Parts: sequence; structure tokens; C-alpha cells
Amino acid sequence: MKDQRSQAGFSLVEVLVAVLVFAIASAMGVGILTSALRAKAVQEVAGEQAASMQRVRALLRDDLGQLAMRSYRAADGMPAAHVFAGSIDGADRLARQVDGQPLDILLLTRRGWANPGAVRPRSTLQRVAWRFDGRDLQRAAWAYPDEAATSEPVIITVLENISEVRLEFLFGRGWSQSVFASSDQTGGQGAPRAVRLSYMLQTGERVEHLVLTPNGELGR
Repeated sequence: MKDQRSQAGFSLVEVLVAVLVFAIASAMGVGILTSALRAKAVQEVAGEQAASMQRVRALLRDDLGQLAMRSYRAADGMPAAHVFAGSIDGADRLARQVDGQPLDILLLTRRGWANPGAVRPRSTLQRVAWRFDGRDLQRAAWAYPDEAATSEPVIITVLENISEVRLEFLFGRGWSQSVFASSDQTGGQGAPRAVRLSYMLQTGERVEHLVLTPNGELGR
């Protein structure tokens, strides 16, 4: 007769202990995996935000560092009142603000827009507008420095999900919250020495970009 002990299986207690150990190991594994995925997502968001801030800095430096105090014609064919204008309340004082629509906060003409081999029938001047819609910072650029009724700018969103945007301009040793400069500088301001843009991130961190204009570089 066979030994009954050799045919015995696991006891209920042993099965329960094995299930408990497996459950604990699975829970720990899921927790570790979840933490790793969350950390990866946070790192990706932080990386994208850092890249966006670097893009803001680079574009501002390029635009303002090659500022051209050149008069231009608006889409209606009339000369614009200002060649360089900026204000967080609106760079175009004649434009009507529409809720939910981006507002031009900085208007300028810049030099140095590359046209290798003069392939396109245009100059190296470019008309640029920086815009803010209460949430996102945008940059609009026209193909030609003088607008036409049918011309449409190329618009890119430079930075998303920001608030408390501030824009300031350095004249002499004092900062102004707006600038409306005419080409001949009669009855208006000239170009500032520097421009300061700051904003609040979703994390509550305040970021500031300080960029010199050609006037600032000459005045150092």
C-alpha cells in the first residue's frame, strides 16, 4: 500500500501564503512601474517646457537683436503709425480687442531673414508680431515687410499654458510698460535699449527673458 504522505498536495495554509506572496510581489511591481511611468511623463513635460522656453529666448534674441526701425505699410496700403510698438495691453492702439482672440503685444521689422541664393523674390527684412491669447504665446511672421490685403502670416505657438505675462522696455535707466516708436522719432519714442518679457508657468515658477536691441548693444 502506497504511503499516503507521498500523495499529499499543498495544504490550504501553504496555498494562501503563496497567493499572498504573489499578490504582494505583484502590487510592488505595479507600484514601481506606475512610478516609473509617472516620472517619465513628468520628465517629458519638463523637457518640452524647457525646449519651449529656449525657443522663446532664441526667437526673441533673433528678432530684437536685428531690429530695423523701418516704416511699413499696413494691409490697407497706408503707412503704419509706428514702426516698432509693444504693450501687453496691445501694440496696435487702433485694433479692437476681441475676447478669446490673440492680441498683438509686440510689432517689429527685423533684418537677417535668410534667403539663400535669392531663391524667393523678397528681401531679408521680415515683419513680425508676437501675440498672446491669455494662455499661449504665439509668433506671426509675414513673407514681406509690407502687408498686402491678401497676405497671411505664418503663425507658430511658441509657448503654451502661461499666465501673468509682462512686457517692459528699457529707455535710459528706466523701464516702461509700452513703446510706440515712429521712424523719424518725432512725437514718439525711439527704439528701447532692451526688452524684458516675463511670465508664470503652471508650476508657479516665474521666468524672465532679457534681450538687448541694437541700441542697447551700442550703448554698453
